[in-house]
Amino acid sequence: MHLQATRTKSEDDEQGRAIFSINLAAMLNAVSPSVGVMTEREEGQIAIISSIATYRELPDALAYSASKAAVRLYGEAQRGRLFHHKIKTSMIFPGFIKSRITEINVFPLPLLMNADKATRIIRHRLKRNIARIAFPCLIYWAARMLGGLPLAWTDALWRRLQQKL
Repeated sequence: MHLQATRTKSEDDEQGRAIFSINLAAMLNAVSPSVGVMTEREEGQIAIISSIATYRELPDALAYSASKAAVRLYGEAQRGRLFHHKIKTSMIFPGFIKSRITEINVFPLPLLMNADKATRIIRHRLKRNIARIAFPCLIYWAARMLGGLPLAWTDALWRRLQQKL
């Protein structure tokens, strides 16, 4: 199944279900068994990848944005829950990273980053047990600010951007 969202067609119901399944089930299947082992040892570190899109939904990627928001909330709740078991938990919010997926995108990818640089950023911040590892900072803070604005304002902005694309 092809899960790429385009600027002219949002994902259909089948794609939306697949995206939720992949983003949530895969994360739970990796994290849940790890938590049990780490809790017994009273040490460990969990890194969960979400997306900057969790802070301001992408109208043409409804399931992606919503499922990544669920991943973020789950991971941040785990950080608080696992703190007493000496388990470090970090959420990772990458912007656009050069990959096979980004090579076929039809919309602009601001501040596209190569995978090696993204890996260095993540590794460095995991060593420091940073709760939210987000990059590039400009896109992260812009999404956080847009997410805090009234929807009437950001809806108008999205409409204008979509007309230009």
